[in-house]
Amino acid sequence: MKEKRIAFVGPKEYAKVMRFAGFECFGVLSEDEAKETIKNLEEENYALIFVSQDVCPKEVAMDRIVVLPGVSKKEEDSDYLKKEINKALGGDYDI
Repeated sequence: MKEKRIAFVGPKEYAKVMRFAGFECFGVLSEDEAKETIKNLEEENYALIFVSQDVCPKEVAMDRIVVLPGVSKKEEDSDYLKKEINKALGGDYDI
């Protein structure tokens, strides 16, 4: 069975932290770089891709993407991340 991989796409400062959580990290500086990186990760069939809101392209249409709040936005909903992961995975999972 092929191992499921999880990626993180975002500013390099965040990537350093996410690497400790076991993510394969891809540091990008702009929406254009993120868009290209996400396209490549989609072709490599990653199970889940977390993208920092700071660099997330506006027209992300892949169902395996979870947008993480970045420095530019404070999310009021404490279950925001759990809801986004469940939405990306297509169901309610105990996280």
